[in-house]
Amino acid sequence: FLSRAIVDERAGAPGIARRRGRLALRRLALPGLWSGVSAEAPPRARIVLTGPNGAGKSRLLGVIAGLEAPSAGHVTIDGRDADARRLAARRRLVALAGADAPLLRGTLGRNLRYGARLRGPAARAALDMGGHDALIAGLAEGAQTRLGPGGAGLSAGQRARAGLLRA
Repeated sequence: FLSRAIVDERAGAPGIARRRGRLALRRLALPGLWSGVSAEAPPRARIVLTGPNGAGKSRLLGVIAGLEAPSAGHVTIDGRDADARRLAARRRLVALAGADAPLLRGTLGRNLRYGARLRGPAARAALDMGGHDALIAGLAEGAQTRLGPGGAGLSAGQRARAGLLRA
C-alpha cells in the first residue's frame, strides 16, 4: 500500500526540474489502492516516490497530472484546487514523463519542442540535464529524425529519453 514512507523529500534527487509552486494532496483515495493520502511539496522540492509494483505510484502521478480523478480528496497547486483550473492551465503546471507517454508523428525536434515553456539559457540547461546532446548524437539525422506512430524509429530507451526531455 502507498504510505507516507514512499513520499521522500530528498534534496539530492537528480534530474527533476525545478518549478515554482506548492503541491498539496489532501485525503486522496483510489479504491483498492490507497485512501487518505495527504502530502505536501513546498516550492522547489524534489520528491521521490518509491514502493512495490502495483502500489499506485503511477496512478498517483496520473491524479496529480489530471489524467485520472480520485474517488475522494483533492489536489491543490499553489493553494488552488487543481480541478478548478482549465485543463490547459493545469498542463502548463504539471509535466508527466513515463514509458507510456506518447510521441508525436513528425521529427524528434518537434516532439522535444512540443509544449515547451522554457526559453534561452533555462531551456539549454534543461536539455543538458536531460542528455539531449547524447540522444541527438546517436541518431544519423539528429533532431530531424522522423518518427512514426508511438515514436517508431527510436529504441525504447531513446523514446523514454525523448519523453523526459519533452516534460
